[in-house]
Order: sequence, then structure tokens, then C-alpha cells
Amino acid sequence: MPDGKEFTLGDRKKYTFYQMNYTDIRKFIIGEKKYSSFPQQKQVICYTPLLSELIDSVETYARTNKFPKVVMHQKYSEIPVGLLAGDRKISMSEDY
Repeated sequence: MPDGKEFTLGDRKKYTFYQMNYTDIRKFIIGEKKYSSFPQQKQVICYTPLLSELIDSVETYARTNKFPKVVMHQKYSEIPVGLLAGDRKISMSEDY
């Protein structure tokens, strides 16, 4: 949630990122929750970046650290209109 709280079961469907504007998505805090399945995972509190920000960051990191040029392949999937209208069931693991 934007205030750092976890979703309630009732809120999950309301906060499906592919149905939201980026202005609203950007407010969400991610990387803060600990998962027992990943005990070595470091918590890095951040926001969900735009794809362009992610690409720029990866390319800058590779260039700065003298890694070979990064080659990326992007896959885009079409979501049927009915799914965007809320016909799709949201499924998350119990850890969420």
C-alpha cells in the first residue's frame, strides 16, 4: 500500500497494477516485506520503476562497472478486454 501497510484480502482486486495508472502505482512501497521462503533476501525499500527507468539503470550499471553491453528482449502480451473489466480472478500465494 502507499502507506507501507499490507493489502487486505478485500483490497487485492482493487490494486491490480496492470489496471492502475502509473501515478498511483508509483506511490506503493515495495521491497520491505520479509518472506520466510527467502531468508537471505535483503530488504531494499523502493518503488516500482517505469520500464524505461529500469533499462537506463541496468545500462548505466553495466557501463559504470565495465560489463559488456546488455542485450534485452522484451515480450509483450495482449490482455483480452474482458479481463481488464475485472473478469479475471486474482491469485496470490498465502505469503501476500
